[in-house]
Amino acid sequence: MFISDTLSRATAGCAGRGTVYQRHTICSLQQEQEDVQHVNQADYLNVSSQRLEQIRQHTDRDECLQALKNTVLVGWPDVKEEAPLIAREYWPFRDEISVQNGVLFRGQKVIIPKSLRPEMLTRIHSSHIGGEVCYRHAQETLYWPNMQTEIKDFVSTCSTCNVYAHNQQKETMLSHDLPTRPWQILSMDMFAHRQKDYLLIVDHYSDFWEIELLPDMSAETVIKRCKAQHPKANGKAESAVKIAKNLLRKAAHDGDDPWKAILHWRNTPTENMGSSPAQRLMSHQLKTSIPATNKLLEPVVVVGVTEKLRHRKQLAKSFYDRSARDLPELEVGKLSG
Repeated sequence: MFISDTLSRATAGCAGRGTVYQRHTICSLQQEQEDVQHVNQADYLNVSSQRLEQIRQHTDRDECLQALKNTVLVGWPDVKEEAPLIAREYWPFRDEISVQNGVLFRGQKVIIPKSLRPEMLTRIHSSHIGGEVCYRHAQETLYWPNMQTEIKDFVSTCSTCNVYAHNQQKETMLSHDLPTRPWQILSMDMFAHRQKDYLLIVDHYSDFWEIELLPDMSAETVIKRCKAQHPKANGKAESAVKIAKNLLRKAAHDGDDPWKAILHWRNTPTENMGSSPAQRLMSHQLKTSIPATNKLLEPVVVVGVTEKLRHRKQLAKSFYDRSARDLPELEVGKLSG
C-alpha cells in the first residue's frame, strides 16, 4: 500500500526546496519508486533464469508482443480504437500488464510468445492429465490469449491419452420412428451361438422376431435371408439378439428344444403393452404347449399399439438419458475422444 502509506510516514530529512511537508512527501515518493523498481516478478514464478532469457529472446522477435511492449512503456491510450490493432486483444486487462527485463507479464504471469507456445503446450501436458487440470496448473504462471482453448484442443488430440481414454460418454437416446402397422419397420443383426451363426430380424411394431440359422456367413446367404423377410436395418436388433441368445443358452443348458422357448416368448405379453408380439403381428395368439381355449386363438385386432409404443419409448428415454448427455458435433480434422 505504497501510496496510502506515504503521508503517514516520518521519513528522513531531504535536501531541496519547499516546505518540510513537501520535502518529506517528495523523498517518500522517491523511496517508494525505488522500492517498486526492485520488485522482481521472476521471484514469484517457478521459471528458471535460462527459461526467462529464452522467453525474452522470443519476445523480441514476436511482432504482437513488441507492439504490446511499446504500448505499455509509452502508455495505453484512453480509448481502445487508438491502441495498435495487433495489441487490442490485451485491452481488457491492460492495467495488469508490465514489462521487466524485456519480458512481458500479466500480473505475476509471464506472457508466452507465439513461437514458444507449442513447446509450452507439450510441457504443460507432459504428465498426460486432463485439459482442465492442465489449464489450472498452467494459469498460475503462464498466459497468452485463448490459452485455455488451446490447451483443451492439444489434450483432445493427444494420441497417448486417446489410447488410454475412458469409455465415450453415452449420448442421449435417439428414438426410432413409430410404426403404425406390423412389419413396417424392421431391424436385423447377426450373432453366433455354440459355433453356429444366426440372423435375427425383429419387427418394431410387435417386437416379434424371426431367427434364421445361417449355413455360412457369405454375403449371398445373408442377402437371400434378408430378401425372404423384407427387412429395414437399424439398431433395435441388438436388444432382440440379447433375448435370443439368452433363450438359446438356457435351452441348451436344460437340453430343451430352443424353438419351443422362442415360441413361448413370442406368445408372452410384453410389459406395459397388454399384448404379445404374436398378437400384435398376427392378431391372434399362437398355439403352444400351454393349454388355451379356442377363444384365445381367434383373431382379434389389437388397438392402441402405437400410443403404447410411444409411451414406452418416452419412458425408456427418460431413464436412459439420466446418465447421458449430448456430445458436440465433430469437426473436420478433429479427433474424437
